[in-house]
Amino acid sequence: MSDQTIETSRLLRRRLRSLQQVHDGALGYVLSHDVASVLAYIVEHVARILAVDACYVLLHDPVIGALQSGASWHAVDGTMAALPEWCGLLEREVVRTNRPLLVTDTAVDASLSPFTQEGGPVGVYAIPLAFGERVVGTLTVASAAPRSFDPREVEALTRLAVPASLAIENAQLLAEEARQTRDKEVMLEAARLAASPLHLDDGLVGFAELIARSLRAQQCLVLAGDDERSGLHLVAAWGLDDAQRTLLEHVLSFHPEREPLSRVVYEHRVARVERCGDDLDLGPTEQFLVETCGARGVAVWPLFSRDRNAGLVLAMFSEPRDVPRSEVDLVYMVARQASIFLRNARLYRQAEERVMRLEALNEITEGINSTRDLSAVFSIVVASMRKIVTCDWTGLAVIERGEARFRISASTRDDVTQGLEGRTFPLVESLVQEVAVHQRALIHDDLTEVDSAFEACLVENGLRSLLVIPLVIDHCVVATLNLGSRNPRAFDASHRFAVQELAGHLTLAIKNVSMFEEITRINQELRKMDAIKSDFLSTVAHELRTPLTIIKGYLFVLLKDAKAHSEPVLDMLDTIDRQTDHLKELIENILSLSRLEANQGLLRMHVQDMGLDEMAAEICSNFRLAARKKGLTISADVPAGLTVKADRGMLVRVFYNLVGNALKFTAHGDIRIRARRLGDGTVECEVADTGQGIPPENLARIFERFFHVDGPDKRAPSGTGLGLGIVQQIVQAHGGEVWVTSEVGKGTTFTFTLAAEPPVQA
Repeated sequence: MSDQTIETSRLLRRRLRSLQQVHDGALGYVLSHDVASVLAYIVEHVARILAVDACYVLLHDPVIGALQSGASWHAVDGTMAALPEWCGLLEREVVRTNRPLLVTDTAVDASLSPFTQEGGPVGVYAIPLAFGERVVGTLTVASAAPRSFDPREVEALTRLAVPASLAIENAQLLAEEARQTRDKEVMLEAARLAASPLHLDDGLVGFAELIARSLRAQQCLVLAGDDERSGLHLVAAWGLDDAQRTLLEHVLSFHPEREPLSRVVYEHRVARVERCGDDLDLGPTEQFLVETCGARGVAVWPLFSRDRNAGLVLAMFSEPRDVPRSEVDLVYMVARQASIFLRNARLYRQAEERVMRLEALNEITEGINSTRDLSAVFSIVVASMRKIVTCDWTGLAVIERGEARFRISASTRDDVTQGLEGRTFPLVESLVQEVAVHQRALIHDDLTEVDSAFEACLVENGLRSLLVIPLVIDHCVVATLNLGSRNPRAFDASHRFAVQELAGHLTLAIKNVSMFEEITRINQELRKMDAIKSDFLSTVAHELRTPLTIIKGYLFVLLKDAKAHSEPVLDMLDTIDRQTDHLKELIENILSLSRLEANQGLLRMHVQDMGLDEMAAEICSNFRLAARKKGLTISADVPAGLTVKADRGMLVRVFYNLVGNALKFTAHGDIRIRARRLGDGTVECEVADTGQGIPPENLARIFERFFHVDGPDKRAPSGTGLGLGIVQQIVQAHGGEVWVTSEVGKGTTFTFTLAAEPPVQA
């Protein structure tokens, strides 16, 4: 054996021992050092031991399918260095096949020409670093000259894959554990934000910051909107400077359906991560956002609640980057929490606005009930409305249809719009005309686009947007409620809904004012007619009294000498006497009603303490003869000493009317008067009989004037039909109530109460 062969064999054994020492040392490093230290230890010693030009480790990320530097050693200068361009060209095949790749001379293999064109080495040996069946990286040694490896060297290098793989796997496990911990912390923070009672804007800013920090993004924008017509607007942002924020808040109107990137996210509810460049298809507003933020990478997530899209989350990156799937999914879950918060915050805000609207409606209702002045009602509506809708001017435009014009009849006054009240404008081509024709509320975002006198006047006064609400009476728009703002796009659907609800009460107020004026006019006419009627009845009644008195006197003289007349003449005189009494009763009833109606039953009431027991005895005495003629008994059950405060004459009339009715409708049995004092001092009186009773269908009408209940022979009994009406008026004048209970064939009971203290007379 030659000396050269012996030396080569000795050198090989030293290399193998050294590689074994590196293997053992790396295994010891795995548990006590980080992955970078372990890999650096391996590549440095392998490069020195094998005397190769470079040794490096590439790490494989299965999420994004990329290879990245783990450690690299260049034997040329003996230092760690950045990876050259050709790294990774062969290692991708090693990762794919999970098999080592040995190339002795790359120059003789045509398939490796791209490798040599990149300035790659000539001799290369790359082995997979695998943990089970999963490749976690590659270990590569490279030489600038053709290089062959002894099988034992290959075996020693292959063994080095074990500590390298363990180090990488441990690092990945630690990274995964750290990622899971971070994800839990992020989700806990997202859940805390979602459940917090923060204001809508403050809460979403918290979500924007959380997402930006999770992705290491430079800016995060949250776009949302209530009205599809006006699109999405910036509701929260993190990472913007003042100039960027001002520009986006006042200019941005984002319609996802018009933006290529956002449309896919919005329609399919999937996240998208893109590198900004010439090859990326962005819509005009998306491009505006990217340029404003100076972004070179953008990621978009959807905000949605149940079946409704709510908005978008956009993360902006100053440099292009690949976002791991785990981070995409994490932000997706954070965005879901943000959607829940957005929905809850909107519901809470709607509830608050509803409470404010109810309070405003209550104020308006009280105002409508307290005044009949339309200007005062308008002022109340405006004051209540401004609690829930921010605007700079409010005006009531009354339409003058005969002249095709409208007039600002009421208006809020300030230094800008003080000249609008009282102005008249042509109806033609104005927004007021459009609302009047279609009878629908209208929102106009920019008044400078409308060419009419009214809108031009508003623009001259500094107003830019307008909300017009129709006030409809009897299917016709009689006026419009107009809200103006100095800001464009100041109003949306929520404002329209709130103002429409309040405007309905303003419409009711206008209608009530018109009806009140008409009712007042009619009432005045009725009062005049009622006064004429009362005067007529009083005059006629008084005029009839005189001839009746004369007739009654002559009848008295004629009936006094009964023997001077024949039987037929006496019958005729008796009939005339009875009919005269009936006519006199009718006149007295008419006069009583006239007096009672004159002052709601309080006219000429002389209230005094009087004994009910004495009055009941007197009533029974006066009716006893008439009752005896019909075979009836009449009695009173009134406690001795029971007194009441009342007008004696009126109370006597109540008892006379009730007892008289009982006599008419009772054929046999008895009539009873009862009275008692109740716990509250009220006195309750009853007049009961055992007569024919009142049919149930007639009970509701029993106190109507001129209403009669048929007698047993189906004919209306004699009488005016005014007695019970007079009873009701007298009882009510004394602060009491009267009612009736009856059973057909068994009798009727009239009950009335008398207040302990009758109402004070006017």
